[in-house]
This record gives sequence, structure tokens and C-alpha cells, in this order.
Amino acid sequence: LMMATMDMNPEAVKILLEHKADPNMMDRGGNTALSYIPNAIRELTHHNADEISAGISTLKEMITLIMSSGFDIKARNKGGKTIIEQMLASWDYYKT
Repeated sequence: LMMATMDMNPEAVKILLEHKADPNMMDRGGNTALSYIPNAIRELTHHNADEISAGISTLKEMITLIMSSGFDIKARNKGGKTIIEQMLASWDYYKT
């Protein structure tokens, strides 16, 4: 699920979730598939407007799929941050 998210592949995300992939599974750092969304956003900034628009649509689809599959929004990574806090930290990174 994490790899499908990193690859921005909503079809793979959907199939994995349909086959009971755990949206709350964490890597060694305690990060979930949604934790990789900021990296995908960072990659989009290197593309043209049409590609960015398509990428945002893809990200929205993946986030919706994962969130609607029982994702625990209150879960914390090993750094003690929720997914919201992780995304806000990424947003602060982009502003500087």
C-alpha cells in the first residue's frame, strides 16, 4: 500500500484495499501510506500545470480511498506526530 501510494497508483491502492490491505500498517518509522503523500506533492512541483492538476486529482483519490478504509486519523508515528501534523510540517517546509 505504501509503495502504491509512493508510485501515485490509485488503481493499485484500490485493489490492495479491496484485498484487505491494512491502511494503518506502519513502516519502521511508524509512517503509514498517507505519510508518503507529502513526498508525492513535492514531486508534483517539478511538473507543468496540467500534470500538477492530474496529480492532485490522483492524490485526492488515493487519500479518499485510504481514509474510507478505516484509517486511524489519531495514529502517531514514532516521532509522535499524527498524519495531520506530518502534513502540516510538510506544508511549513514548502513555505520556506
